[in-house]
Amino acid sequence: MTASSLKEHSPEIAARQNAMGILAKASAQDLADVWSNLGLEPSYTVIRPAEIGLVMVRGRAGGTGAPFNMCEATVTRCVIALEDGTTGFGQALGRDKQKVLQAALVDALWQQPENRELIEAKILQHWQMLRGKLKTKHALKSPPPKWTSSPWYGENDMSTQTATSIFAKAPAPGFADPVHNAQSIFRSTMNALAQPGTVQQLDDLTLTPPAPLSVAATALVLTLCDYDTPLWLDPALAADESVKNYIRFHTAAPFVESPADAAFALVSNTKLLPAIASFSAGTAEYPDRSTTIILMVDELTEDTGVTLKGPGIKTEKQFSITPAPATFWQQMQDNSTLYPLGIDVIFAGANQVAGLPRSTKITGLEA
Repeated sequence: MTASSLKEHSPEIAARQNAMGILAKASAQDLADVWSNLGLEPSYTVIRPAEIGLVMVRGRAGGTGAPFNMCEATVTRCVIALEDGTTGFGQALGRDKQKVLQAALVDALWQQPENRELIEAKILQHWQMLRGKLKTKHALKSPPPKWTSSPWYGENDMSTQTATSIFAKAPAPGFADPVHNAQSIFRSTMNALAQPGTVQQLDDLTLTPPAPLSVAATALVLTLCDYDTPLWLDPALAADESVKNYIRFHTAAPFVESPADAAFALVSNTKLLPAIASFSAGTAEYPDRSTTIILMVDELTEDTGVTLKGPGIKTEKQFSITPAPATFWQQMQDNSTLYPLGIDVIFAGANQVAGLPRSTKITGLEA
């Protein structure tokens, strides 16, 4: 293809890329709904069956935005061909083969002029829904203008309230520098999980969360949680409206009542930690859909306590937390036998974090 022909077709290529991006971002249920609404039953041949692989995720950090390899992500892709030879491609994060097959079919049908208008309408509807979610998240993270109404500030017309009365009801501030603070916390968290039992010191933060939230735990929640990460709070936190309002205001994370439904669990007191088995350990197809526990502790100590072995540890590493639940280490030892399933734990000290991933083996328990 010549440069002139590529330029001539670039609007169509861009439109197709946009449609494929929307299909990749859609949930399996959303895509199933779109497919059922199309009312099409094409004959097709599978050129490349849905297969699961890994891709490297690149990130940027620091003031210069220097790129680095952050982690690997699971991706599924599929290729099909319609009877007329039109080839459709589908790919998405995760392991849902049916979703990717449907995406490939929609992509192939989109390329047929007689079907494009119908598919564009359905895809654009989904795109509008995605944009609505993003706008809702942004609105919840930013104080509304004084001329609008918001449940955060009561049901009265904002025009009748003074600025002082409005902001007096707002939760305490979050990160002073959201981008760089979140990058720093995320980097420390990744280092903690990559090097189990190694205490990571956090940068000085000016957070003033409502008690009993610690600065470190709050920083983790603000960094890791958003509208798409269900969050479970221990009974003490769940009963505190100031805590819930603070987290809801700054993250928009939905609260769940069952530990098994949580992507993240925030525990303010080791005595309030439920049985580890009550949290989601993920599934064989989606081991990443397990719960990560953020556990607040008074002290994190290296070179004493239980012995840790496994990935990220050269030989072995001693580590302890204070206070430690009576059966916690035994439960985590049992948890490691589930690998690649299982939960991960991030310990939040005063201004420190440490990690205990599911891949870590635990020995040296007292009889």
